[in-house]
Amino acid sequence: MNAKLYTVLIADPERFLTKSESLHIDTCEKLCKEFAGEFIHVKSNNVSQTIAQVAATHHITQVVIGESQQPRWKRFFKSSFTQRLLELIRNQNIDLHIIATEK
Repeated sequence: MNAKLYTVLIADPERFLTKSESLHIDTCEKLCKEFAGEFIHVKSNNVSQTIAQVAATHHITQVVIGESQQPRWKRFFKSSFTQRLLELIRNQNIDLHIIATEK
């Protein structure tokens, strides 16, 4: 693909990270840099909006996220993170790749 790797961490500005979480993030940042990537750390309460903004700003065309399965009743009452992100990037020529994760 010959494209730059971006890793985006979106942190809740009102929440402090545990030592374990901080060490995990440091490891992720080092791994990203080993692959000549750019690690972007943003504080925000709106994850889907922030991902869409970062993608637009950096001309990112491929976004990969992980998402666990949601019960059908939960999706009925509240749109999923993935659905909100899809709506935000729909007209930006950005492909969204979803990796299923366990609950």
